[in-house]
Amino acid sequence: MLRPGLAISLSAIVALGVAGGGCSTTEKAQERWSFTERFTPPQTPIFMNGPAALMLTNWETFSCHAIVAMGPGVTQEGELFGRGSRLLFAEEPNRNTTGKRLRDGGFSFMWDVREGKGFVLCDPLQGAAPLTGTRQFTNVAAQALPGPPEKIEGILCQKQSVVVTGTDGTASTFQVWRAREGGNFPIKLVSGEGAGASTITFSKVRFEAPPVEAFQPPDAFTKYATLDSLVNEYVARQQQLRGIRRTYSTDYGNGLGITPR
Repeated sequence: MLRPGLAISLSAIVALGVAGGGCSTTEKAQERWSFTERFTPPQTPIFMNGPAALMLTNWETFSCHAIVAMGPGVTQEGELFGRGSRLLFAEEPNRNTTGKRLRDGGFSFMWDVREGKGFVLCDPLQGAAPLTGTRQFTNVAAQALPGPPEKIEGILCQKQSVVVTGTDGTASTFQVWRAREGGNFPIKLVSGEGAGASTITFSKVRFEAPPVEAFQPPDAFTKYATLDSLVNEYVARQQQLRGIRRTYSTDYGNGLGITPR
């Protein structure tokens, strides 16, 4: 029951050999290398700046839990909010197939589907960087598929074949399971086949969202010119914090030098 692709340069991430007190330079380098090896830069969710986003703009407000699976062990998970053409996604920590944490939470994404641009926000850094899209998507054509309704996330859904067309003429095809109540909200979307398939699942859907000002970066956040510059600053600060923490304690908590909230 319903309740009311960005590439990032890693050249500056692998910065080793920063001097610090409390242990040897070799140990410091090894610890920082371990961090940079495990760190995965933030990636804009495919349901925000990709063709799937156009299927999320028909509601005045909504909020839900979102999970994206893109091949073995590659997932994104968090809370998604929508207000018209504006989307906001607060990401949860990444994990690989073994459950090992790859990146702390604290990154969120804002995207205006109509405008084709947005921001990535880093809460630990209190910073924001612009995001821009390479394509815009303008048309959705849906066709109901034969067969009885299916339950997805406990919600009765009807399966559809959906084609989303971009301004450049490209077409993306999805298998979509839409809720039979609650305005046909898409509960599950699948694109591609086999190992290259991507699956997006939405649950805990409610037709409410934060106020409109929540879909813009806070005025107090530092504005970075590029996503690269924000990521590089974040990594440099985490490396620095690890060095400071080692002086006083061997407890690294979540392994990134930040106490989990």
